Amino acid sequence: MDPESLQRLVETEEINFSVCEEMLRKTNNVIEAGELRGITIRFLESYPDHPVLLVLRALSESLSEDCDDTVVLDSLRQLLGPAVDKYSVTQSTLDEAVGLIARVAENRSPRLFPALLLAIEEGEYTTIDRSVTYDELCRRGLKAGSEEVYDLVILARLRENVDRLKTVMGILSLENS
Repeated sequence: MDPESLQRLVETEEINFSVCEEMLRKTNNVIEAGELRGITIRFLESYPDHPVLLVLRALSESLSEDCDDTVVLDSLRQLLGPAVDKYSVTQSTLDEAVGLIARVAENRSPRLFPALLLAIEEGEYTTIDRSVTYDELCRRGLKAGSEEVYDLVILARLRENVDRLKTVMGILSLENS
């Protein structure tokens, strides 16, 4: 978790999320998560939309004792939005990042699932990896016991039903015209 490692990371043109896994293996408690969060925050000041830093920010924040879920969500929104375009992150590489986030959510921090699902739902993220589809992530989040994921699933189903109802009502109003 030394700053020199992150400096090399941001200077490299290739985006490689395996660095996040390596750093998380060294993060064994909330104090170390807070240290990683602090280093990441400092680097984000100079590289505000670097995809690997955004993943590290979301992960370290979620593992910190005083986690701010809004920060986690904002980091993931940026990752799945502008950062992808600016850094030309491939779809398969982005799927790796989403898979990593989901694994951390399953094994260490279930609070990541709602933020990840919201960021995916709001953005234009589409996957080529079946293990990180929206429905699969919902299933994994429910299995991890996240109440917020349950609420998100209910809201998604409600939205689908409202859309169907609007379609039916539109058809009925056309028939009555």
